[in-house]
Amino acid sequence: MFEKNSSQKNRSIEKSKIPTSETENKEQEERRSILKTNLELMMGDKRNQMMGALIRESVGGNAGKYKEFPCAAVNFYYDKNTGEISKFTNYPNENKDLVSGTFKIPVEMSSGSPFFKIIEKYLSPESSKKAMENLKGSIDLYNQKNVLEQEKIISNANNFEELFEALDKIRAIEGSQRFYSAKELKNIIGEVREGKSDLGTITRAAGLRDKAAEFLKEILEKTR
Repeated sequence: MFEKNSSQKNRSIEKSKIPTSETENKEQEERRSILKTNLELMMGDKRNQMMGALIRESVGGNAGKYKEFPCAAVNFYYDKNTGEISKFTNYPNENKDLVSGTFKIPVEMSSGSPFFKIIEKYLSPESSKKAMENLKGSIDLYNQKNVLEQEKIISNANNFEELFEALDKIRAIEGSQRFYSAKELKNIIGEVREGKSDLGTITRAAGLRDKAAEFLKEILEKTR
């Protein structure tokens, strides 16, 4: 009799350890909320937001290099348990639940808005596994958003003139081997248009080669 009750009790305990769909949904909602908050802070240009902190700091490429581009480092505080970012700042923090981290970002100095994707992160060893996962997810979202935005801007171009304006707006594109500045990309496309270079010299990234090919085909058809 005792063994039966003990067995039933163990099964009950094991069953209670299994997360319910309600618990899973709550965790997913919390993660979505954290990622949304982090992304807004990372995209924002106000004080204590990432773009704002970068713009207000003296950017001289003091954080090493990524390919041929110098890099900037931006510091922030985040909840060590959840990974939710509190603010981007170099000032000390007194909240014991907040720890410091750093993002490393390539810089293209000839542009008025020179910051690209996050290439490295430095997090506190006090961070929980959950915090690290949420910060990684936030970085992935930020980088994906940049790529999608580039593709959208390029796809909206209707001719070479608009394509060059799009490249000026994008500032630079990362190819499979390296970054290309807007100026370099326009020079490459110009040489292709003049027949000095092959279409294959234009990077495929962000749909640029396909868009240039589309315009070249239209020009060719008009000259027939």
